[in-house]
Order: sequence, then structure tokens, then C-alpha cells
Amino acid sequence: MKKNSIDFIIILIAFLNLSCQKNNKKDIGDNNLQTAKFAGVYKYGDSPEKGPTGQITIYPESDNSILFYIDISRGAPSYNMGNLYARVKIKSNKVIYYVKYEENENPCSFTLVFTKDKLTIKTAKDGYDCGFGGNVIVDGKYYKVKNAKFDNFIDMTGTKYFFAKTKPEDYEKILK
Repeated sequence: MKKNSIDFIIILIAFLNLSCQKNNKKDIGDNNLQTAKFAGVYKYGDSPEKGPTGQITIYPESDNSILFYIDISRGAPSYNMGNLYARVKIKSNKVIYYVKYEENENPCSFTLVFTKDKLTIKTAKDGYDCGFGGNVIVDGKYYKVKNAKFDNFIDMTGTKYFFAKTKPEDYEKILK
């Protein structure tokens, strides 16, 4: 009887250990959303002293939408910066971001195209009015550096926001 109890306890501990390991995984393979394959952090540029730099964090929201936070810098000598948090629909590995701010003459519009480990962003014609610092643009080839789904971003003020808790429309209200 004692041996059966010990065997049962060992099996129970092993089962609980496996369950905990599975629940602690943050790998994008655990996420069943079709957009999970895009999740992660993409970067370009080495150092603001050497030129433009940028980082974009992608978070899968649904099967056809992602949330993204982009933080970019023009680099030396001005170090002008820009950031943007938004929701976009994705279709066939491609996203078109478009917003027209009342105070701007032109829209903010660019295309994101995902390939295996790269994200290419190209601004549309006359789509540069994104509210970034002077001469700051999002254009570039961003390379995937992390394969895990990131659930948060840290904005330019150093504040951490969680994608699941702070939607883009709520973030805009916080900034005002």
C-alpha cells in the first residue's frame, strides 16, 4: 500500500511539473492565432550615432489583426524620434497602415510586408505626416531578433504597457 502511494505521488508530481512547464511557455507556437507567426521584435540600424534606428514589436490580436508599437530615431546629429502604437488588419503577409490626422495636410500611410525573418516598411507617396520628429520615417528593412510573442512594450517615457490590457485607442487617451 505504501509503495502504491509513493508511486502515485511521483506520477502526480511529474504530471504537475509538465503542466506548469506547458503553461509557462511564451513561444509563438503556443498561440493558435494565424497572426502568431508575425509575433516578435524586429529591428534595423546598429546605433543612433551611426544613423537611423528602429524597433517594432508585433503582437497577434486576432486571426486577421495585429497590434504594433514602433519606436524609431533619425540618428545623429539631431536624434529626432517617433513612436506609434496601432491596430492593423493583415492579409497575405501584408498590412497597409493609414490614418489622416485633422491637423496634418497629408496622411500617415505605409505598407508592412512580412517575409520569413524580415519586415519591410515603405511609406506611401505623400504619407509622411505621422507626427514623428523632423525627417523621421519608418522606411527600412527590420530583421526579426526575437521569436517569442511579446506581451508588452516600453514607450519613449519608459512606461511599460501590456498589449492585452492597453488597446491603441486607450493609449492615445493616456498620452493626451
